[in-house]
Amino acid sequence: MQEEISALHTTNTWTLVPPSPTHNAIGCKWVFRVKYKVDGTLAKFKATLVAKAHNSALTCPMHSFMAPFMRTSICNNLQVLFTPHMCADPSLFVKADHCLTFILVYVDDIIITSTSFISYQALISQLSAKFSMKNLDNKSGEILSDPIAYRSLFGALQYLTWTRTKIAFSVNQVCQHMHTPRTPHLLAVKRILRYLKGTPAHGLLIHKGNLNITAYSDSDWAGCPIDRRSTTGYCIFFG
Repeated sequence: MQEEISALHTTNTWTLVPPSPTHNAIGCKWVFRVKYKVDGTLAKFKATLVAKAHNSALTCPMHSFMAPFMRTSICNNLQVLFTPHMCADPSLFVKADHCLTFILVYVDDIIITSTSFISYQALISQLSAKFSMKNLDNKSGEILSDPIAYRSLFGALQYLTWTRTKIAFSVNQVCQHMHTPRTPHLLAVKRILRYLKGTPAHGLLIHKGNLNITAYSDSDWAGCPIDRRSTTGYCIFFG
């Protein structure tokens, strides 16, 4: 609770004013929840201070007590650096000079992408100097100096998925980093290769048979450690 109060004071979330004789003050309450990591272990205990908007009068306009989609301090600073995109959501900021940079803001969450990594890093440093920010970018490891070798390994693994269906999902995951593969992605490919080397007798034996169609399917529940999505697999035999 003290950490949350300190953060609210640091970001100047509210301004103290004398009470109005014609308006009733809306109270607030603490909401507690437990946040978990993707592997199910405890991450932290979260305390959030929220307004009791349900206690307001029915005639009270929503914008008078509901939080805006973007903090004013963030909006003012971004408008100096960027131009709001007129054809889309006003929380989208676009900067086009020697590169193209996009910023999408919702309350206190920011998504930044740019065609220049140098400009991307400079912008993060500039914003970090003005706000208390936490970078949730999950990219780790160095970019491979020779991505062609990585792509060649992936191309070979694609052919094996015809008879080694167990590696289909893993191969699909590593192929999502073809553009800028990093060292963890190469380690994942090598792990697939070690699995194949240790299980040469596993796989599907394709032979001539009848014309019956047999299908098998299986799925998990929020099993992906990256996006918490469920994964479904299926295999169809013809003949």
